Parts: sequence; structure tokens; C-alpha cells
Amino acid sequence: MTTDSNQQNTFAELSDVSPLDEGDIRCMNEIFEVLAKHQKTKRFGVSLLHKHFDLAPDEEIVEVTDVAARKMTKVPMKKGVIPEVEMRGTSWYLGADGPVIGDKCRSKWHA
Repeated sequence: MTTDSNQQNTFAELSDVSPLDEGDIRCMNEIFEVLAKHQKTKRFGVSLLHKHFDLAPDEEIVEVTDVAARKMTKVPMKKGVIPEVEMRGTSWYLGADGPVIGDKCRSKWHA
């Protein structure tokens, strides 16, 4: 599974995204039914696909956590800055060929 900053750049700007409507709610209810069927409601959820800025082809979004300050920040980083073994995908979107990693988070924390 890979990240694809070019695909993420096609997402709408947050200010251009309309609020949830009845069709969205019906869709999410069906998604919930599938997750419940597979007993995955505590593992996966739904998030709004959007962007605040474009990513360069060699960038990915990484969630950085300061445990002591209780602060999480998502930042663009050059791919490969943090070793892949320390990274875990935390959000995905569905591409034509299946799930694509949207965000990553460090899975090993260093003081």
C-alpha cells in the first residue's frame, strides 16, 4: 500500500466542501452496517476527504505527537524521513486499485 500525494491534491479545499446531508448519512449508515458485520466498528471509521494545501510528489502527511504536551500535529514530510518501520498508516481513502494511505503516524516514540 502506498501514499499518493497527487491523488490527495485532487481533494476539495475544506472551505469548498458542503456540510453533511441526508444522502451522506444514509451512506455512512450502510458503511457502519458493513463494519458491524465484520466486527470492525472499533477499528475503522469515516472521515471527510479534503485538503488545506497541495503536497509535493515526494511528500506525505505525518501525524507527530508530543505526548508530554498532549499535542498532535499533522505535517507534510519528505517521504522516507522517518524509517518506514516506525510508521503506521492511520487513514486511508479508496483508490481505483484499493486502499491508499492518506496519513501516517509514528509507531515508535522517542524522548
